[in-house]
Amino acid sequence: MTNDQWKELLYAIRKGKCLLLLGAGASTLTKDGITRPYTEWLSLELAAQLRREKCVLEESETSSLLYTATEYLHHFKSAIGLQDKVESFYREHAKQPNELLRAIAELPFPLVVNTAPDTLLEKAWLGLGKDYRKTHYSLHKERSR
Repeated sequence: MTNDQWKELLYAIRKGKCLLLLGAGASTLTKDGITRPYTEWLSLELAAQLRREKCVLEESETSSLLYTATEYLHHFKSAIGLQDKVESFYREHAKQPNELLRAIAELPFPLVVNTAPDTLLEKAWLGLGKDYRKTHYSLHKERSR
């Protein structure tokens, strides 16, 4: 981006005329000096469980949550089991927002669309004592007819 484009963006942010679209990659966890998105750590954990079950995996794909979740469903035939693993993983690991999420929470965005399957951005806002409202979309919600 040019300097003028950055200035325009910062002006729009300050005036509340932008929304932020945030992906799951913003929520990261550092383990043993390695920082990765939570979705990658979860994928690697699922891959390790599948290997213990003697499943053959494409090693180049084991950090892809789509790949490992699909393999998990194929092997274990349990969507509820996968959902339990995901919820347990986030409950155990996603406790504190990283520096990036804390910095984002300080910005004056009037609307943030967050696709991360965690509550870390919410925790960052609460940590600042900021008022916010949230809603979520779930594929599992019963649809009205």
